Amino acid sequence: MNLHSFSRFVLSGFCIAFLAASSWISGAEDPSVPIASITFEGNRSFTAQQLERVLRVPRVPLEGGISAAGELKSGLHRVETLYRDEGFLSAKVGPADIRMQTVGESKAAVIRIPVTEGARYRVGRLEVKNTRILAPAALIQMCPLRAGEPFSRSKISQWMERIEDTYSSMGHIRARCDAHETVRESDHTVDCSLECTEGKSYRVGKITLIGDESIDRLQFKKRLLLSEGGIFNPESLITSLRYLNNMRVYKPITSSDVEMVVDEERGVVDLVWRLSLPGGGD
Repeated sequence: MNLHSFSRFVLSGFCIAFLAASSWISGAEDPSVPIASITFEGNRSFTAQQLERVLRVPRVPLEGGISAAGELKSGLHRVETLYRDEGFLSAKVGPADIRMQTVGESKAAVIRIPVTEGARYRVGRLEVKNTRILAPAALIQMCPLRAGEPFSRSKISQWMERIEDTYSSMGHIRARCDAHETVRESDHTVDCSLECTEGKSYRVGKITLIGDESIDRLQFKKRLLLSEGGIFNPESLITSLRYLNNMRVYKPITSSDVEMVVDEERGVVDLVWRLSLPGGGD
């Protein structure tokens, strides 16, 4: 059933001797060396401690010989995402400069991470177009952003998902939203317009139960949160499946036991359930 669905560590008391030039994470050195320190340069809006919490790079080698530095690439992406979600749309984090130090007979990595924040953009005008069923003003209220707040593309994506889920609950399972941005460099604001495609509303067609003939078909249908002729709501289908499994009347039902047959022309969704009773055959 295919349904629409987060500075520095410093080793003190040692004399640091650099052995290697700067390099991107290459694993050319010992692949399991610990990290001596992590330093951010150029960050003004977030402290080094805040950025390191998002970086989430361990100080010591991970189990299995995987280097802590090996986690750095994904960590840099998380830090850059943090900046972009706070309105710094052109922020760039890295690449990291990694050098090796010796402490007695041991090696450790010293990491420097450059940060270019750039301008901070804020929300300008929010707009929703091409809606017939729901009022644009109501959909704008669903947006987690308000004018003047830092612009965040991830929050815009959340907004679109909320709108699509709302339409889906009304049977419009093909509803989609597309975001269009207008960036104004003069005042560092971003206007965002959502183009909505509502599509038709789908209803539940025939509900068929395949399996043990001793199962009461009528009783089974009464246990569903969907009914023949009613609005097809994917979330109600998922909730029904969970409810039936919690009842433990039937053998555990998986998504593969429920087939959806969509008739685009008629705008109906037929449901075929494959069930069996505990202790019974398949």
